[in-house]
Amino acid sequence: MFKNFLRYLEGTVRIRVRGAAIERFLNLCSRHDIALHGIERAALDELHATILLGDFKRLRALMGRTGCRVHLLRRRGAPFMAHRFRKRY
Repeated sequence: MFKNFLRYLEGTVRIRVRGAAIERFLNLCSRHDIALHGIERAALDELHATILLGDFKRLRALMGRTGCRVHLLRRRGAPFMAHRFRKRY
């Protein structure tokens, strides 16, 4: 339960990875210490996973090396809630 609270504070992102080299993308993620949670294989060339917001920013370098495309599906957590309630001038 405490681990879920820490994930909420840091923010999580649900992503969709598409491409021919998904296995290579997963291997590079594990090599660069990017933890993927809730992995689901949607199709032969498509994968859905949940990652931390800080790890999402590091995925850009891996996308170019594997030829896979990463799309944001859902954002959750405190950083996104704080952004929603900021002051508007």
